[in-house]
Amino acid sequence: MDILLKKDKRAYEKSVIIISTDTVEKLKCINNPLVFCCVNRTEDFSNIYMKVKKLIQVKENRKQIGKIKQRILREITYLGYNISYKGTNYLVECIELIMSNKERDFSNLKENVYPIIAKRNNTTIHNIKCNINKATEQMYCECDREVLKKYFGFNDDIKPTVKTVIYTIFNKI
Repeated sequence: MDILLKKDKRAYEKSVIIISTDTVEKLKCINNPLVFCCVNRTEDFSNIYMKVKKLIQVKENRKQIGKIKQRILREITYLGYNISYKGTNYLVECIELIMSNKERDFSNLKENVYPIIAKRNNTTIHNIKCNINKATEQMYCECDREVLKKYFGFNDDIKPTVKTVIYTIFNKI
């Protein structure tokens, strides 16, 4: 079992609930990336049940996010974005963020979206913006003009802005 966990830790990240007689403060496993939470054996069963239910909900949300990411990648590659570019990956993260937080206002990318992506990737907002713009420029140069016109609903050959790309993909998904 230990070998299996070492091979694919990300698949089991935050998947274990430890039930112990020790107090939660005493357990050193809390900082383990595989541990979702620790529960004292003397806790009420309904409390343990709620923690298991929450774990299931977290796992279901991750699965849903994975499906959304696949749909975003399909749209991105259809448009001709190169997945090996950092800017393309940042763009995917931006769309993912917006889709998973539909109730928030993300109309200003530079103030509301790029800082979150920059923090996740340990880089600057300027770097995020420039890389996404560069990836979009490359996409525009390589994508068939008719595909772009049809996809974005343009009548003329116009380079789509990053915001147009994000919200068009958002609406198509």
